This record gives sequence, structure tokens and C-alpha cells, in this order.
Amino acid sequence: MVGERKTAGSRPILAALGCLGAGLLLVFGLTIGASIGYLVYRTRTQGSAPTATPAPLARVTATAEPTVRPATPTATAPQRPTPTRVSRPTPSPAPSPTLPPLPTPTTAPPPTPSPTPAPAPAPTDPPSVAATPRTIEGWQEYRDPGYLRVQIPPGWLVVTTPEAPEYNLHSCHCYWMLMSQQMVQNSPSAEDVAAWFDSMGPDDLAPGGVLIEILRADSEYAPPVDWGTPFSRVEIRPGFPAEYYVLDPAGRKWGFRYRDARGRSWAIIVKTNDVLTGKSPTLIDISAILETIDHR
Repeated sequence: MVGERKTAGSRPILAALGCLGAGLLLVFGLTIGASIGYLVYRTRTQGSAPTATPAPLARVTATAEPTVRPATPTATAPQRPTPTRVSRPTPSPAPSPTLPPLPTPTTAPPPTPSPTPAPAPAPTDPPSVAATPRTIEGWQEYRDPGYLRVQIPPGWLVVTTPEAPEYNLHSCHCYWMLMSQQMVQNSPSAEDVAAWFDSMGPDDLAPGGVLIEILRADSEYAPPVDWGTPFSRVEIRPGFPAEYYVLDPAGRKWGFRYRDARGRSWAIIVKTNDVLTGKSPTLIDISAILETIDHR
């Protein structure tokens, strides 16, 4: 009983599946048939299309080069304009600044060398009247326009007055070294210079200072000079020996007496606050000064 019930229940299902399969086969067959029919139709249509008859070509007399056409038509692309390179303007060079012409340097004339003083003449030849006495280098020169002519090295002071017969001046104090015309015309009296010199002592001088007085012993106004016995004999310059006198026990005042090339007698008094020895630099300087006396 049970087996019969199961068989009776599955029959409707099988019938339904059979109908569904038959329907699918029918649809599939129709689709294939329609496709085949369409292909046959297309083939016939293309085979029955009329064939175009080519027209006869005309005889060309001139030989023309065949024009080669591209097999594949190419769409004509619009030509792009060739970009024109814009050249940058070349900057013009800036004008070089023109320098003003430099002034031509004017060469200063070389300094005129000072004339070299002539050396002292030989003892046998008398000095020239127009000869210029030697000047000590490095001395500061000072002129008193009214009376005195002095040269002042460090710590030194020399006082003189002229003797100029052409101006009727007969002084017992004679000039030395460089003598100016103004000094000759405006000389002080011998008494004034002698009084000033006598009033100055070694203690009135600066340390190392020297005061020198030059006298003409044969002048009509010359005071008497009595210095006693000479200490020794020295040479003021070669060939001109002089007598040396010590006038102060302390060695701060001493004198010379000698005769020049003309035979004139001279008396020279030296005052100093420095002790002088034979090799003293001060004594050497004094000797150089005495060599410059003008024996006019």
C-alpha cells in the first residue's frame, strides 16, 4: 500500500519536468533556425548585387608622373603654426665712463744743494777777505736786528761785536763766523758788550753751557790782558799755536792768546760750568768754533 502511494505522487512532477524540457528544446531549435536563415539571406543579398563596369580610360598624350595616393585615406589634420622663436633683444653695453685726464705731475726742481764751505787755507797762505767762515751744522741761528748776532747750539751762547773801519767802527770785540751787513751798521759799543760779558758767570749758564768772548788785542779800545804764565801751548788750527791759560781754579774759565796769519794778536775768553779735559767733546767743539774766526 505504501509503495503504490509513492509512485502515484511522483508522476505529476515527472510530467511537469518533461513539458519544461520540451519547451526549452523548442526555443533552442527556433533560435538556431532563425540564425541560419539570416545568414543565408545575407549571403544571397551580397551575391546578387550589380557589378559596376569601369569606364574606358582616355589616351593621355603627355607622359605624366603617376600620382601616388595613399591606400588608406587619412584625415587631413590641420597644420599647427610653427612657433616663431622670439629673440630677446641684446642689451647694448653700457657706455664706459670716460675718466677725466689726469693732470701731468710737475716734477719739482731738485733742491739746490748748499755750497760746501771751502776748507781752511794752508798756513802759508793768508785767508781770503771774501771767504765765508764755516758754520756748525745743527746750530739754531738767531739775529738781533739792533745789536748782536748769536748762534745758539744746545747750551751755548756766543756774543760778538764787529770791527769795521769802513764804517768808522773800531771795536775791541771783533765779529766771528757769519757776519751780516745789518750787524755792522747797528753794532753796540764795546763797553756795552764787555759789561754784559763780565756780568755773566759760569753759574748763570745752563748745564753744559759755554760763553765765548773774542777780543782783538791790538785794537785801540782793547783792555789790557794780563793772564800771567800760560798753562800750556795748543794749536787752534794746524800751524797756528796758541797759549792756553787757566783763569779759574775750578777750571770753569780759561783763555787763549794767539796770532793769526796776518800777525794780529787775539785774546779769547771761555766761560763754562762744565769741567773741560783734553778729550772733552765740549773742548773739541770749542776748538772747531775758534777755527772759524774770520781774520779779515
